[in-house]
Amino acid sequence: MPAFRTGRALAAILALSALALTGCVPEPEPGASTSPSASPSPSASPSATASAAPSATPTPSTPASDADCVIGDWTTSEADLVAYYDQVNAALAGAGATFTPAGSAGLSMRADGTYSWLPDVQLTADVAGTQILIDLAGSIDGSYTVSGDTIATQNDSTENLQISATIAGVATDPGTIGEQIGGAPLTNSTFTCSPSTLVLTSSVGDAPVTTTLHR
Repeated sequence: MPAFRTGRALAAILALSALALTGCVPEPEPGASTSPSASPSPSASPSATASAAPSATPTPSTPASDADCVIGDWTTSEADLVAYYDQVNAALAGAGATFTPAGSAGLSMRADGTYSWLPDVQLTADVAGTQILIDLAGSIDGSYTVSGDTIATQNDSTENLQISATIAGVATDPGTIGEQIGGAPLTNSTFTCSPSTLVLTSSVGDAPVTTTLHR
């Protein structure tokens, strides 16, 4: 679900490339599982998310049927993730890295204007011949608004996102890179919605990429 936080995907690729190309593999951490190093601010906590819900009411210009259609529980399958990362790899051709995903991810869009992105994904990045594995679990939580055919998110919190990473088989602190790669594919995305399918279109660089979810 993507290179989830696609606007930051290129920066994350470059950071991964630099880490691998230096040949500087960090010492093993006490455990493979590491929480994001950047703790969310109080404003990004779930309680702040709840207080932001009233702002998520669709504007009068948004047809109620479009805004209502996105509400519900959605899933992007492993096949959908592979299709997404095929687009990402094409968009980042020449960056020196390719991504291969395994797993799936869920997206809960609630009528009160809050959402949860629920990845259960292992992402393999091949960077200049060095294999980097990033495991993503838990959730990213926040609020969202719908305007016309655009979805935007606010108050995104990674407090409940679980990230672990290895470089060449050695456990390392993923820092903020996992958050940049693992973000929900909602921010400033256009969408089309039917009772069974939600298609989100965002961008990597100047290239449009789509995430397909089903229910």
